[in-house]
Amino acid sequence: MKEKVFMVLVLLFLVSCGELPEGSENNGNSYGLGLYSSPMLMGDIVEKAATGVYVEGTDITNPNLPFVELTPNKTTTIVNGRLSPVAVKQASIFEVVSAMNDSLEVTTSCHTGLPVNNCMSSFIYKPKCNGQVTSHVKLQADKGGAKVISVMGNADSFSTECEKNIEDNVTMKISSSSHYFNNINEIYYFTVELNKPAKNGYRYSANGAANGFYYSYECYHSDSKTCNGFIQLLGKIGRYECKGETELALKIKAEYFEGAKEVTFTAKGFGLGHDDNYTCLMK
Repeated sequence: MKEKVFMVLVLLFLVSCGELPEGSENNGNSYGLGLYSSPMLMGDIVEKAATGVYVEGTDITNPNLPFVELTPNKTTTIVNGRLSPVAVKQASIFEVVSAMNDSLEVTTSCHTGLPVNNCMSSFIYKPKCNGQVTSHVKLQADKGGAKVISVMGNADSFSTECEKNIEDNVTMKISSSSHYFNNINEIYYFTVELNKPAKNGYRYSANGAANGFYYSYECYHSDSKTCNGFIQLLGKIGRYECKGETELALKIKAEYFEGAKEVTFTAKGFGLGHDDNYTCLMK
């Protein structure tokens, strides 16, 4: 039977007032998973803060529409993201998350490219089972709400049905739920373990900077039950030293985009800056 394949590109504009991460620099293409080292931070939250992220691609006829349906049997789409307004060249605060599975792979430079204004994500659909599969890239910078790019594929000519990425009733255990940072640039590593493995090669990566901290973690890359990551006290917001006590609650989910069970790691520290415009704990 002739295989039917279609993809839908969904642009979800999630307006969250989050005070996310601080941005910056680091080179090139990432495969959409792995750990990412702390970038050089160059953004300015006072004079030239980004107001959001603009998304465009050859398959997007109108970036304001929530759904864009691609032609049948098309299996690849490329989406570009950049800071807005166009005059902003670096973000002070950012977060990027990418998630994929075996049937719908993501290659993205956004983990390191978004903080310096430009990044690309490529979605490749290679169906291996019947039913719907979805992969995502989340982009957020400075004062704008998050944008989630979701690509869906559906097939009906295989012998097996697609499984859920994460089973129900999963339990999560984190190696430590909190840490107090005594020194600037101190790094703390953590591990999250699930009692049930991820399915279909599901895996995701997240990184960002907020409240004077930088964090990076990846889930199910080398182990289908484990998330590994670190958080670092930079003591900076953009390129500026930030001032005063700060805290960041990092929520790590079993399946990031489905609202599955989560654990929280709380980081606390103190910035050494002197300018009241750059408090580490942002409101």
